[in-house]
Amino acid sequence: MFRMSVRFAGQLLIALVLVGAGSGDLLGGGVERFLEEIEMRNPALQSLREGAEGTTHRYPQVTAWPDPTLMVGLRNVSLDDFTVGDEMMSSMGVLYTQMMPHADVLAGKGEVANRTVALSMGRVEVFSHALREKAIRGLYELAVVDETLRIVREKKSTLITLLAMVEARYASGKGAQSDILRIQLAISSQSARLRLVIAKRETVLAGLNALRDRPADTPIFVGVVPYLQRELLAEEIAKGVRGGNAQYALGEQDVEMAQAKRDLALASYGPTMQMGFGYWNRGGLDPILQAQVGWSLASRTEQRQDEAVLEAEAGVRQAEATLAGLERTLLAQVAQELAKGEAALDLITLFDEGFVPQAESAYWAVVASYEGGKTDILMVLDHLLKWEEFEIGRAERVKDWGAAIASLERLVGRALSPTHPRFYREVNE
Repeated sequence: MFRMSVRFAGQLLIALVLVGAGSGDLLGGGVERFLEEIEMRNPALQSLREGAEGTTHRYPQVTAWPDPTLMVGLRNVSLDDFTVGDEMMSSMGVLYTQMMPHADVLAGKGEVANRTVALSMGRVEVFSHALREKAIRGLYELAVVDETLRIVREKKSTLITLLAMVEARYASGKGAQSDILRIQLAISSQSARLRLVIAKRETVLAGLNALRDRPADTPIFVGVVPYLQRELLAEEIAKGVRGGNAQYALGEQDVEMAQAKRDLALASYGPTMQMGFGYWNRGGLDPILQAQVGWSLASRTEQRQDEAVLEAEAGVRQAEATLAGLERTLLAQVAQELAKGEAALDLITLFDEGFVPQAESAYWAVVASYEGGKTDILMVLDHLLKWEEFEIGRAERVKDWGAAIASLERLVGRALSPTHPRFYREVNE
């Protein structure tokens, strides 16, 4: 299991308490509520859903018989007095005909229509999973930007405190005015960095709000508890991508579509039946009723069917090969993202237990050395910036971990709880 430093364990405990205290605020249920809002409000996703819903009406269209034909006719009409039915051989009649495609053809077209609907729904699912991944990555990035803001502000405050100490030393004749100027320059530089980080936060926030179709500056509550037992993670990933990955499921639908087209090709040249009924009123003779039955006689039926079946079978083989290649690619991506997540965890451990506490200790040691007149202010500033660099580096590794988790969730098609960001405070600066 991942080991945390005492300091971070305290921070984590505070975060969990705040999660419990703020769970009823803006987002209510936290990240899942945020993701549900994207599911309901994202315009592109809604558009795909509307299109998929439209395809559900295709089955009744393709499996229905063609519309019947109703004809009314006149024959041998007398042009002199425009009479019908009085002159010999003149007639008036009504004819009703109905085409009836072969049952196997209709069944085949219906199966293709069903597969078309399934493919449309599958594309919606793939897009939904991609949106979820993008949102989780964005939430982790927002949390890391907020952590960076905290670090930069904290170090600016440290610089201000340091400036007061240096000014006091200068006033007592122990310091140099150049030390004061260097610290003032560092404070100005830190202020500029703050503005850049705030601008980045606004960009990230706007991107997240765009996903849920909200105004760009709508506040988001954010905080991260980004740890998961490695054993649990390995168990989840071991289940693979079958049955969970939306893209793989879409590939399976492609195979089923190709198979449906092959079955349709086998039935496509079945004879089409036509039936008709008519009534004729003939001049000078008794009325008659007419009934007719006919079948289509396609030429070169066997040759054309063989060619269509060969083409469809090639399509099946192509879809199966594509699916096999997709599975290998997805499993490789799973291994890659898992390695990234493991590396991020190792680096977070290194920062928590090594770099950050050591840099902090080194800074206070060099401050004490400066107060004793044994070092210069440049060494103090260098150690402060190094401390800040390690803290921000640690935050960036959290973002790497979150990105790996987001990708793994998309790849295996399920949440790897409890890895998501948890929202506990408003940070809309």
